[in-house]
Amino acid sequence: MNRKHEQDRFAGEEYELFKLACPHYDEFQTMIAQQITERFQNKNIKIVEIGCAEGYTTRKILEMNPKSTVYAIDNDKARTALARQMLRRYHGRVHVEQIDALEGIKALTSGSIDAFATGFTIHNFPETYRRQILSESYRILTPGGIFVNGDKYARADSAEHQADLEWQMEQFNIFEQINRPDLKELWTAHNLEDDNIAMKEDESKETMRIIGFKNIRTVYRNHMEAVITAEK
Repeated sequence: MNRKHEQDRFAGEEYELFKLACPHYDEFQTMIAQQITERFQNKNIKIVEIGCAEGYTTRKILEMNPKSTVYAIDNDKARTALARQMLRRYHGRVHVEQIDALEGIKALTSGSIDAFATGFTIHNFPETYRRQILSESYRILTPGGIFVNGDKYARADSAEHQADLEWQMEQFNIFEQINRPDLKELWTAHNLEDDNIAMKEDESKETMRIIGFKNIRTVYRNHMEAVITAEK
């Protein structure tokens, strides 16, 4: 798996600055964790998260699901080290491992995980790798388990998708206001690259349906960012 996710391209401080160009970032992260909370009502559950980076989504999941344990995976050594620092207050409830996402979940027992969650990760994967991740996430879930992906999904309507893309590009102008035109250039290039391999919402849902997922829903959308859930 060659293409790293967004966080791996930027230092921690620079990724924090990304939030300036994504004003709904915290709301988006909350929605990911909230789906698990609503599903399991504070039960003692096991959660897998891929692409944890420095632990932003992980922390939100742990905060909102206080009886849960999380196995957090990322392939970047520096990011997993930072995640362990950020999440040290949750000692005993979270295990962070540096490992390829697919390799990590393939090692898990079938039907052993209650929730699979990820944020801003799967859209970076090539098509074939995405399908493998979806298939493996289905395999490891318990019957009734939940899949939650908060990510960039292209709308089926091309005009609406183009409007979303243009809106996001406009948000990057804020980096010029804080004298970081380099970040504007980097994030613009990254988003254009993403658009070339964009996950289309309708096609993604159909792939999940074929794999076996049911009750596939878009529970949140704000421009390009959407949260999609499904059940086993």
